[in-house]
Amino acid sequence: MEAVGLGYELFRKPEQRVAFSKLYARFEHCAQDWGQTDFGLQLAPYQQIDILGPVALVTRMECDVRSAMAAILKNLVIHTNATIVGMHEEADTATLTIDAE
Repeated sequence: MEAVGLGYELFRKPEQRVAFSKLYARFEHCAQDWGQTDFGLQLAPYQQIDILGPVALVTRMECDVRSAMAAILKNLVIHTNATIVGMHEEADTATLTIDAE
């Protein structure tokens, strides 16, 4: 935590906002220190849609995958402004783009 400028008091403040750059730096630091180049992928099974807060709520109310994806794309800015997403549909194929700043 200290290596990237984060204090341990964050563990006592679950609602405290953390800059995306600090979070990213923390994950990078862990991956390098532990020699785990797939650190982010190892975290994936521990994530639930609930981490998206209100975005998860609007997503759950959709009746199909296309509508759910559209709800995520439209509302993700509520959760983070550090991720830009898009979806392009052509015939029966949808392509998602994700740009994490």
